[in-house]
Amino acid sequence: MSTQEPPDPEVPGRNGTPGRFAAIPRVLALVSGAFALACLVWSVVPGLSGALRIPRNHLDQYYLYAPATNLLWAAAAGLLAIGLSRRKRVAWWAALLYQVSWLPVNLLDIVREQNPNAGLGLIAHIGVFTLLIAARAQFAARIRPCSPRPAATAFAAGLVAAGVAGVCVVQLFPGSLATGAPRVLFVVSQLGAGLVRPGQLDGAAPFPTAFLVGLFGALACAATVTVLVRTQRAEHALTEADETALRELLNSPDPTGSIDYLATRRDREIVFSPNGRAAIGFRVEFGVCLALGDPLGARDCWPQAVEAWQRYARQFGWPVAVIGAGDAGMPVYRRAGLDAVAAGAEALLDTRTFALTTPELRPVRDTLTRLRKEGMTVRIRRHRDLGTAEFARLAVTAEQWRRTETERAYPLPLGRFGDRRDGECLLVEAVDTEDRVLGMLSLVPWGRTGATLELLRREPGAAEDITDLLIAEFALRAEQHGIEQVSLNFTVSRSVFEAVGRRGRPGPAHGIRAAAIALRDGIRVLPLSFSHWWQLDRLYRSAMRYQPLWSTRYIMSADPRDLPRIAVAAAFAEGLLPRPAGTAGVFTHTGRHRAVPERTAVTPPATTPTAEAEPAPAHDLRPEQVRVRTDKLDRLVGMHIDPYPPPFPPTHTVAAARRVPRGTTVRISGRLLRLRDCGGVQFAVIRDWTSDIQLLLDRERLGAARCAEFGELFDLGDLISVSGQLGYSRRGELSLLVADWRMLAKCLHPLPDKWHGLTDSEARMRRGYLDLMIDRETRELLARRSAVLRALRDALHDGGFLEVGSPVLQPGPGTGTARSMRTHIDADNTDLHLRLGPESALKRLCVGGVEKIFELGPSFRNARASARLLPEFTLLEAYEAHSDHQRMMTLCRQLVQQAALAANDSMVAMRPRLDGSLEALDLSGEWRVRSLYEALGQETGVEITPDTGLAELRDLCEKADISCRPGWDHGRMVYALYQRLVAETTQEPTFYTDLPGTVAPLARPHRRRAGVAERWDLVAGGIELGTGRSELTDPVELRGRLTAQARSADGGPAITGLDEELLCALEHGMPPTGGLSLGVERVLMLLTGRTIRETQTFPLVRQR
Repeated sequence: MSTQEPPDPEVPGRNGTPGRFAAIPRVLALVSGAFALACLVWSVVPGLSGALRIPRNHLDQYYLYAPATNLLWAAAAGLLAIGLSRRKRVAWWAALLYQVSWLPVNLLDIVREQNPNAGLGLIAHIGVFTLLIAARAQFAARIRPCSPRPAATAFAAGLVAAGVAGVCVVQLFPGSLATGAPRVLFVVSQLGAGLVRPGQLDGAAPFPTAFLVGLFGALACAATVTVLVRTQRAEHALTEADETALRELLNSPDPTGSIDYLATRRDREIVFSPNGRAAIGFRVEFGVCLALGDPLGARDCWPQAVEAWQRYARQFGWPVAVIGAGDAGMPVYRRAGLDAVAAGAEALLDTRTFALTTPELRPVRDTLTRLRKEGMTVRIRRHRDLGTAEFARLAVTAEQWRRTETERAYPLPLGRFGDRRDGECLLVEAVDTEDRVLGMLSLVPWGRTGATLELLRREPGAAEDITDLLIAEFALRAEQHGIEQVSLNFTVSRSVFEAVGRRGRPGPAHGIRAAAIALRDGIRVLPLSFSHWWQLDRLYRSAMRYQPLWSTRYIMSADPRDLPRIAVAAAFAEGLLPRPAGTAGVFTHTGRHRAVPERTAVTPPATTPTAEAEPAPAHDLRPEQVRVRTDKLDRLVGMHIDPYPPPFPPTHTVAAARRVPRGTTVRISGRLLRLRDCGGVQFAVIRDWTSDIQLLLDRERLGAARCAEFGELFDLGDLISVSGQLGYSRRGELSLLVADWRMLAKCLHPLPDKWHGLTDSEARMRRGYLDLMIDRETRELLARRSAVLRALRDALHDGGFLEVGSPVLQPGPGTGTARSMRTHIDADNTDLHLRLGPESALKRLCVGGVEKIFELGPSFRNARASARLLPEFTLLEAYEAHSDHQRMMTLCRQLVQQAALAANDSMVAMRPRLDGSLEALDLSGEWRVRSLYEALGQETGVEITPDTGLAELRDLCEKADISCRPGWDHGRMVYALYQRLVAETTQEPTFYTDLPGTVAPLARPHRRRAGVAERWDLVAGGIELGTGRSELTDPVELRGRLTAQARSADGGPAITGLDEELLCALEHGMPPTGGLSLGVERVLMLLTGRTIRETQTFPLVRQR
């Protein structure tokens, strides 16, 4: 169809348009319809025509042609009535010419016989003629243009066939008709609408003969109309250009509806908004322009699309209606003058929350368990992943299964299973142990993260439970294919089915659906219709098994008088009734009229709700160097040089190439850092991860053109591969004498300054890859971090420790005192925490019998990044059975010393000086061990013991400028003083022991000193590197401590839950154990003299 033709004048008196003669079409249609019905009745009821002979003859002689038995004429009158009711201009012309044809007949009767009845007939015909002329504007609807040849051929062939069959019938049952011409003239009279009057015939045919000949003519007429409608539908169906534009709308970022993809059916029609950014798919069924679902495309253009659709329907006199409108489109249709009735519901499954663990889904869960035990499996693939032969076989199988009594129908399915343009559709197959497909379902895309069930088939004789296996298994595995929502399609009327289940029949409040139900009750004697109704009822009950979310769907219309027609049209569209006119091909494009606007391409949504797209910027806002490099990229493509080719491995690394003998031919790869032209020679520097090397391009050896090409093709920062022999420059510098080269990856951005690098610290954190390209120290730091991690692992492995991995996501915050980060799993609707550390899981493994265990991995805390703390950090935790804090102290020292040896090649740490330089700090030998209380006493000049009172401690805190919080006890005050006065000033590695018991709830009490715990902190460079303790293994005591820790500072209720899993494990008995925690980034800070952010390759930074 085409939306480019100028619309005809709108039909007055329809859809709210006033008109003086608005009722004339309906009145004339009623009169014509009543006459057609009368002709039909006396043509099929024997003897009725004779009983009504006097009024029928009077009507036939003066007003309307009323033959005794002629089904063809009844059909013609019925078609005229339909055309008049739809305000067709061609019907107006037919009625007008029919009235004109009666004028000379009545005039002749008046002149010849002075018959007053003829005068009355003449007055009636003149009156109707005048009325038609006056009401001409009411008949503005056109007939859709199409090729007349198929309908004309069908009409001619039908008349010929009807004539031949009629002659045969007359010859077999002639009645009193004379042989020869009278019998042929009788057939011509029946098929020619009275060209030969019965009085001119010699004899009369019996009623069955007249009925059959008229029936043949009516069938020929019906065949002609069927072919005409089919041709119109085929020629105005979706074109290739329309489908392409429609798919662009479906792929746009605008939200899409679950049934939008069904608009790509090639036997449907489409109308676009003037700017092409929105569209409405529809069908013409039973004279109703029936849209399915909401408009497609940009929502700000939906009103324009609805207006274009209504304007197009008015051209042909169709009432507009919508089935399956959703909550998004219903207000738009309402603003366009359509009224809504809730007439259905769509079943939706959220695969992120779908689980078979709920009691309501126990039948489905039991079914899946049984079928899996029987060897049934489910295979899920995209249509594009299927081979042509396999697709053809499955398409044949699906069609064969459809023709059985187990057919499963869906409203307006896609209907082209196997089309390659539907590659994103999903196919789900149930396969037995012999790889035999027993059931399949196909789903069409719903936006980018949804799918809509479109086809469901199972093998005849297969268990109905296969349906549960297909749907439930797909819902469970849908997220693997990027699917978050699944539509099980929509039930025609959920309320009707619920009403049937409760009390038998729905009440009148269902509006449009009540009419549809009445229609269904009237035709349920038809097996196909009854079967389809039963299928829809089964679909509803099947969907209920999965406990879906129900989304209301609406039927919308503009005129309540059209409700019966809309109900029938919806029955045709939904498959409740067989479609008499057939459908266009669903695999091929039969449309000849392009619908997408010619002058307006489908464009992405504009930033403003205007119909025109925003103009492109007049200037390219990219930096000049980026534009130059991009232009060079285009030139490379134009020269058939792939700027991003497949792998071309080097023969040597740069470091390895520097060690081979002179004259050896090598091929190396790296990033081009420097390039200078010295006339006859070009020099360049290339760098890979291992080292740098100079490139030498000699113009005499390579040629001037070849050397010039190197400078033209490559920019600083490009990744290149070069080959040649190793040699020396005139100054004696080792160089690669380049013989050949190729591009590995074009760099489109300039590198930072080659001398100063990235001076902006924020830029270094955001774009650490640039720092790695040009800064040797950054590369060395990354290598040192890797060496430290490897050294820690090796040292623990050598000590017999077993490395494990524990979950990062935990149901609770853990046993630490820091705030944890929280996250949420939508699929299970569960709040989870990012672990503060792996302590709980490792201790449970200790209970299980693992005597030496460690984990080196990420941990998290909900705190602001600072010079000593990061929200995400790498933590080493180790536990050893039959050990204590003293042995863990020795293990910790050995680990740090081994890390220093790996990072610095000696047991030293690098300490920053005031001038920014680094000085070495010796880490070898034994480290100092000090009691926390003794160290604190030396710093304050006051003896502090576990018995020191709170008032004295509070005074000391005030002197140290520490703000004491309400509820702080002795231990918290002492620990705050220790952190401020002792830890921050400690430079050499020192173990501080005897920490207050209240700040070490996980450590066992000291064996010889009351009030303190067997725990130590390792401090160096003013920061805490790690901690160790003798683990508290008493579950009763630990529960009490954790309960106290979980309470707020003012003694309120518990603010965190207890780690019941850990406590339950400890109740089974855990051996005496020593544990340690070591922050890897803090160790790197000590060893390298860098800040904590620099020790991470990609530290967390705020979004711009």
